[in-house]
Amino acid sequence: MTPNRVIYTNAITNLEAPELTIDCDVAVNGALLADTIRSSGASELTLDDNVKINQNLVCDGSIKLGTTSTVAKLVISGGVQNVANEETALRVIGSNNNIKIELQNATTTTGKIYELRSTSTGGFDITDRLGGATRYSIDTNGNHTFSGASLKFGTTDILKKFQYSGRVKTDGTIRYTNGVSSFTSSRTALGTYLIALGSGPGVQYPVITACIHGSGIVCCSGTGSNNINFATYELNGTAADKEFSLTSSI
Repeated sequence: MTPNRVIYTNAITNLEAPELTIDCDVAVNGALLADTIRSSGASELTLDDNVKINQNLVCDGSIKLGTTSTVAKLVISGGVQNVANEETALRVIGSNNNIKIELQNATTTTGKIYELRSTSTGGFDITDRLGGATRYSIDTNGNHTFSGASLKFGTTDILKKFQYSGRVKTDGTIRYTNGVSSFTSSRTALGTYLIALGSGPGVQYPVITACIHGSGIVCCSGTGSNNINFATYELNGTAADKEFSLTSSI
């Protein structure tokens, strides 16, 4: 031992197993190498200062921040009040094209990885990583985009195409169709058109809308088994051949 009470030694060995007790403060200016650090308490080790970990942190239990709850592997209670009356419990930061949180269901063949992403262009999206497609996005101006063939509110699918939809020319031929099912059209007389709903759902009561292209009047003049008759007129009520569009939902 030197006069300033520094002990120089290659080893400190306890004479009694299984512990060495030091009753005063210990300052370590270099590296402290230990296989195990255990608390003298029954269930926890308390560190009263910041802890810096330069390698991986492996935890077999739960990580609890501000709480003793065990409802999840990571539980955060409260946060920093960056805005009055609001608490930021978690912030994820990055500067590449996207910064994201991945949610993976590991079920074989059916499980997927979905990503919640903040983009470098100021947008937000939900992406199906395995499907390679963005399912929902909000751009920097607040515009929403839904990707997919269906968008339902309750039981109503607002993206579903009309059962029948298209445009009929003055001679009764079809200019185009863009409905779920096909239909045929024919001019049977002046200003009279027969629409046959072809591969449609059968004898039902469809909801029909139609509009004239240009000036004039179009109206439904009769219906039958999968057939609809339209009549077209000039604005003065005189029968006339007119081009019109129609949509029908069942």
